[in-house]
Amino acid sequence: MSEPVRIFIGTSANGEDAECEMVYEYSIRKNASVPVEITWMRQTHDDTSLWGGWQTQMWSTPFSGFRWVIPEACGFKGRAIYTDCDMINFKDINDLINIDMEGKPVAARRGQRFGGHEFCVMVFDCAAFEDYSMPSNRMKNIPESHHRMINKFSGQPIVKDLDPKWNCLDGDDVPVDELWHVHYTD
Repeated sequence: MSEPVRIFIGTSANGEDAECEMVYEYSIRKNASVPVEITWMRQTHDDTSLWGGWQTQMWSTPFSGFRWVIPEACGFKGRAIYTDCDMINFKDINDLINIDMEGKPVAARRGQRFGGHEFCVMVFDCAAFEDYSMPSNRMKNIPESHHRMINKFSGQPIVKDLDPKWNCLDGDDVPVDELWHVHYTD
């Protein structure tokens, strides 16, 4: 049996996105050819949790900065996927986890919102990312740590350009039968 594909999904802390989560998880599992292991990244008051004790006041979502510690959560081994929760998947997630990373630590689609890349769907080579990471115990205490990481990676050659069909922003005018992964951003 294959190792499960590790997927980390950023979501709200108090169930506000429950319906969205159910639909998204169903769409991932329905189209997956291999087992998937989903971790819902939610803020918590439990300071012993990786998702607890963060300074989040500068984040645009309750989970914005969590994505950058996924490789640490994986022990800097293997690969992992990050996505926001407001998505629907139409393609085998195994195809995404197995893209050619070309030796780069992270993959994301090109885009304009953050100066070069959109980090709403990411693939991490966790071992390769270790050299670029900031420890979670440090990131938790820096309110602008998420923005620092975006600035560090966006538009840089260390990011593998991901096919934009893996992060179709509101469909991106892609024909319905060619959609892989839709992100509802509006």
